Amino acid sequence: MPDYQEIIDSAEEQLLANIKQAQELNLAAVGVMRAIAKFAVPPQAEEIVGEASSQATAAGNRSLEFTSKLMELQREYATRLMAEVGAPPEKT
Repeated sequence: MPDYQEIIDSAEEQLLANIKQAQELNLAAVGVMRAIAKFAVPPQAEEIVGEASSQATAAGNRSLEFTSKLMELQREYATRLMAEVGAPPEKT
């Protein structure tokens, strides 16, 4: 019978695998939409589309930077919390 940690590890692995699969499907769908858009977008709009793509890339990068900062903040908090919980109570 698996112990608690084995169950958690398995659930984490399954979740990450499912997220990766969803990402792959999303990337494939985006590729199809871009291929279709080549037929639908007039040549005059290519500059506008390129500019929007550049802005979206910048926004995505800012979002990833913020997420990294947030994760680091959470990591620091969890470390401090575990130290506090694990520390014996001070005698007064």
